[in-house]
Amino acid sequence: MTDLEELDESECWDLLAQVTVGRMGLHFGAVPRIIPMHFTLFDKCIVVYTAVGAAVTHALRDSVVAFQVDDFHLNNPEAWSVVAVGPSSRVTDIRTLNAVDGLPTDPATRDRHWVTQIEPRLISGRRFVQRTSTMSIPRTGV
Repeated sequence: MTDLEELDESECWDLLAQVTVGRMGLHFGAVPRIIPMHFTLFDKCIVVYTAVGAAVTHALRDSVVAFQVDDFHLNNPEAWSVVAVGPSSRVTDIRTLNAVDGLPTDPATRDRHWVTQIEPRLISGRRFVQRTSTMSIPRTGV
């Protein structure tokens, strides 16, 4: 048996900060796709690096995207999932670019030169908790 616990916004941000890879749902024209992405957090935004001219960079331009992170292990009775939805935009502000330049991210993305932020307007999460079944044995009068 599994129970679902709704997470509050603060818990969602705390869990987002614990991982560095998530999945982004976005449209490539009329076709929705899910793309694994390294990311970092900055100022209540999800920040991703992509290559100039890449299809994913083009799809991210001024669109609304969904971003999901989760954690589960087969031998662990607890798992969680967080989904953030909001508009994406290219980061052009020098102050923000300088700030995210020092944040940890996938080393392979450092030279990609296109920084996009997702500003979540909706963020929700769930924790999946295994319940231990308690089986009661009926007593018989002896």
